[in-house]
Amino acid sequence: MGEVCSQDILDVLPEGLLVVDARGEIRWANRAARDLLGEDPIPLLEWEHRLGWTPADGGPPLDARILDTDAVLQGLPPSVWVAPPTGGEPGEPRYWEVEIRPWTDPEDPVGKALVRVREVTDLHLQRSALERDRCFLESIVENVPAMVFLKEARHLRFVRFNRAGEELLGLSREDLIGRNDHDFFPKDQADFFTERDREALQARDPVDIPEEPIQTAHGLRWLHTRKVPIRDARGEPAFLLGISVDITEQKTATMALEKAREAVHGVRAGHFVPRPPDDGCPPYCPAAAFCWHCRPRYRG
Repeated sequence: MGEVCSQDILDVLPEGLLVVDARGEIRWANRAARDLLGEDPIPLLEWEHRLGWTPADGGPPLDARILDTDAVLQGLPPSVWVAPPTGGEPGEPRYWEVEIRPWTDPEDPVGKALVRVREVTDLHLQRSALERDRCFLESIVENVPAMVFLKEARHLRFVRFNRAGEELLGLSREDLIGRNDHDFFPKDQADFFTERDREALQARDPVDIPEEPIQTAHGLRWLHTRKVPIRDARGEPAFLLGISVDITEQKTATMALEKAREAVHGVRAGHFVPRPPDDGCPPYCPAAAFCWHCRPRYRG
C-alpha cells in the first residue's frame, strides 16, 4: 500500500523523474516523464538524436558530456536543453532543465542515477529578456558622451564606470572599481567629493553641481555633475549614481569672456590702455571693435 501511495505521489509531480542505469537505460519513470518521453521512454543518451534536443549553452551534446558509464552514475549539474516545436509545426522552441544525481538503492546493488527533467521555457525566456535589456542599457551607458559612475553607499567605492569616464580621468575601470576618491585625488579634493556624495545620498532628490574642478591625468578639468541616490526596497541609500559632463572648454571660454568684459569696462573708464592678454585674444572678444591690437587706427 505504501509503495502504491509513493507511486501515486510521484505521478502527480509536474517534474519528470526517471531512474536510469549506468548505460542510460530507463528503469523507471513517473507520469510527467512518460508524457514527455513516451510510455516506453527513450534512453537518456538518445534524447538529442531522437527528440532533437540541443544544449542551450552551445556546449557539447549530452553523450559527449557523459564520456563513460560511470559518468552517468556520478551525476551532472543542471543544464538547459532546447527542444524544437513538436509535430514539425512552426512555433517557439521549449526549454528543459536536465539534472542527473547519483542514487543508491540498498535493495539493488546495480548502480543507478535519478534524472530530473522540468520545463523552464518561461524562466529561460525571462532571463533572456533580462539579458537583452542589460546589454541594451550597458551599450547606452558605454556610449553616452558623459562620465557615468556608480558607487556603493557605505564606503563610496566605485562599482561601475563607463568608457567616457575612463577617457576623462585617464584611468581604466580596472584601476577604479573597488576603490574610492581618496585612492586617486588630493585629500582636499577627495574630501570635497566625499562630502557632496554624502549630501546626495541623504537627499530625496537628485543633487545638481553646476561646476566642480577635478585633477585628472590630462590636467585640471571642470565638470557639471548630477548625483542621484539609488535606494533599496526599504528606502535606504544603496548606491550613488553620478553623471558628469566635461565643461572645461565652456568654463575657459566664460572666464576669457569675463576678462574681456573687465578690459572693456576698464578702457571705457580710462583706467588703463587696452592690451591683448598673455594667452592671446579670444575670437569672440567684445572689445575687438575698438581694440588697438585689432584696429591699427586706435594705436597711440
